[in-house]
Amino acid sequence: MDDLTPRQQQVLRRIQRAMREQGSMPSVRQLAQWLNIKSPNGVMGHLRALERKGYLHRQDPQTSSFQLPPLSPRGLPLLGTIPAGTPHTTYPQSDQFLNLDTHYFGQGDLVAVQVSGESMAGDAIADGDIAIIQPKSEAAPHEIAAVRVGTDEVTLKRVRLRGTWVELIPSNPNYPVRLEPADQVSIIGILRGIIRRT
Repeated sequence: MDDLTPRQQQVLRRIQRAMREQGSMPSVRQLAQWLNIKSPNGVMGHLRALERKGYLHRQDPQTSSFQLPPLSPRGLPLLGTIPAGTPHTTYPQSDQFLNLDTHYFGQGDLVAVQVSGESMAGDAIADGDIAIIQPKSEAAPHEIAAVRVGTDEVTLKRVRLRGTWVELIPSNPNYPVRLEPADQVSIIGILRGIIRRT
């Protein structure tokens, strides 16, 4: 959602929440009330901006009936597992797909990986959960990232640069912070959400 203004992000998140809670697109009047926007025209301006950027669509451009774009027919690719513990070799891509609405996690390419381990338990990320990852090569200090160590190891951690070293930071106090040479670490994606496996 990097291409959205803060207000557009707020509008989109409120639409996504309404879709989860009531199963239908909220009305312009509801959005105006929930977001303290004085005029329906103000809401329509945000909806049109979201449409231009691909976050909403209309079957008929002459109507004001917006919808979230349809899901990919195959769903979200499940790529194997990612350790939330000690890094280990990545698993090959599977042919499995998750049938879920990716718009709850923002716009852009997304993949799913199953979490293995408990090192991120402080962020309520548990062994067996499904992590939704957006492929990216940079992460802000507060973001949880999928990180490649060396050529074939991957882990889920926060990352902090310390000169020529990188700290891989767990959120579970039972796991140590790992220090790796910066030239051996690359960010391959950012965590966008977690799906609980029950």
